Amino acid sequence: TLQGGSHAMAIGLLQDDENPLLTHSLHVGNLAVAIGRQIGIPRHLLAELGLCGLFHDTGFTDLPGDLEWAPPEGDLGARVAAHSALGFRIQLRQKGYHPGRMMRAVVNLEHHLEVFSRGMQPWDDARLPMHPFSRIVAVADAYDSMVTDTERRRALLPSEAVRQVYGGRGERFDPVAAQALVNLMGRFPYGSLLQLGDGALAVVTGHLGDAASFARPAVKIVRGGAQFTEGHSVEQA
Repeated sequence: TLQGGSHAMAIGLLQDDENPLLTHSLHVGNLAVAIGRQIGIPRHLLAELGLCGLFHDTGFTDLPGDLEWAPPEGDLGARVAAHSALGFRIQLRQKGYHPGRMMRAVVNLEHHLEVFSRGMQPWDDARLPMHPFSRIVAVADAYDSMVTDTERRRALLPSEAVRQVYGGRGERFDPVAAQALVNLMGRFPYGSLLQLGDGALAVVTGHLGDAASFARPAVKIVRGGAQFTEGHSVEQA
C-alpha cells in the first residue's frame, strides 16, 4: 500500500517505450499535481494544474520524432529549442477560449525559463512574474527528465535528481516548489534501492508524510539480511 504522497510517484513506474513524449507528459502532469497538493493549491485548481503538466510540451507534437537526441545545432535543433514558443502558439490556435487553455499556453511558454535569471528568451519579459503553475511544472519537468534514460544521457538516481533540483532553488527553480518536491519524495524517493543496517537490500515503497519518515521511508525487502527476510515490509526502515 502506498502511503502519504507516494501514490503520486507510482506512476513513474509506467513506461511506454513507443511514445516517450506521452510517458514524460503523464509523469509531469501527475507530479505537478502532487507538488501542488503539497504546497496547498486549492483542490478545484489541481485538475487544471495537472492538465498544464500533461500538455506542457505541446510544441514537440509539431516536430519530428526522436527529439530527445536530436542534434542541438542546425534547423532542427533550433526548432527543438523553440518548442516552448511553438507550444504556446499551438495552444492559442485551438478553437474556443477559456482560462484553462490560456494557463496551458502560458505554462508551455514559461516552463523552461529560469525563475531568477529572466530575459534570456526573446519572448520573456523579466518584469512579469512567472505563473505559479509554470514554476511547479518546471520542477516536475526537470525531475522527470533527470530520472529518464535517453540515448544522449543516462538517468540519474531519484535521490540525485532531487538534490539537483533542490540545489537549483532560488535561481533556476522556484524555492517553494523545489522544497515541496523534497518534502514529497523524502530523502529516499519512491523506488530507491537501499541497504539496511542488517545488510538487507530494500526498495522504497512509500512515506508516511511526517518528519520521521523523511529519512526513514517504508520499504520492501528484496534480499534478506540478519534481521529482515525477503518479501518483508518495514514501515520505517
